[in-house]
Amino acid sequence: MSNHTDRYQYGTIAEKTVLEYLTRKGLVRLNNNYRSRYGEIDLIMKENDTIIFIEVRYRSNTRYIDPIETIDKMKIQKIILTSQKFLQEFSDLGKFYRFDVITLTGDLESPEIQWIKNAFDV
Repeated sequence: MSNHTDRYQYGTIAEKTVLEYLTRKGLVRLNNNYRSRYGEIDLIMKENDTIIFIEVRYRSNTRYIDPIETIDKMKIQKIILTSQKFLQEFSDLGKFYRFDVITLTGDLESPEIQWIKNAFDV
């Protein structure tokens, strides 16, 4: 199996883990892996009147870099542009929105989860 395939599978498992985590916290799934010509948003959830655009990051080891540090300005811009497309397409889903990042570290069987609300503003 290639390194790319491994990363894809880890990403899929991480996103599923985060979806289950957020559902237990009372959030409702609106969409996952939402794509536009600008990019992709891993998870789109709703909490009351707020739409939450979520970037999921997984690192098995944080010795060299924290998962949050892997999100650069270009990635943030892609998320913002994609979220604007989503909000145009589904304008009736909520009045407010924010951007969160959820990082998973360690073993994917029982990862440490960090939820960073309002990770970046527009």
